[in-house]
Amino acid sequence: PEFKETEMHHRLLKSERVCSVFDMLQAQDVFAIGCIVFEMYQQKPLFTAHTLAAYKKSQIPPTQSLPANIRKFVDKAIRLDPSRRPSIRELLAEDLFPPFFVLIYNLLAAFQPLEWKDRLLLVLENLSLILQLP
Repeated sequence: PEFKETEMHHRLLKSERVCSVFDMLQAQDVFAIGCIVFEMYQQKPLFTAHTLAAYKKSQIPPTQSLPANIRKFVDKAIRLDPSRRPSIRELLAEDLFPPFFVLIYNLLAAFQPLEWKDRLLLVLENLSLILQLP
């Protein structure tokens, strides 16, 4: 089976709705990164159901026990408003990561010939063909 780009692919790519879904997915990934970094430092989860509800209500992140530079990083990543969370590239620009981390990320990203939005749309368009593969 041959994969093809269609007019629908181009329309979806330009769609505000699709872009907002992708932005939301990235914001969720950033939130998860913040939670993982917290757990690496504290050896316990950042949130329970109770503390997440309290955070949503008070808007004060429960990160006071972290070192200042780590707290700043985690606080940015777990902002309640997803549109105010930094991008992955912005997170990698923080002093928290050694230079080789950014190099590895950029190297791996270079192997992706299409933007991730394009890859996902191409897969969605051709899902019936993909499901027929052995």
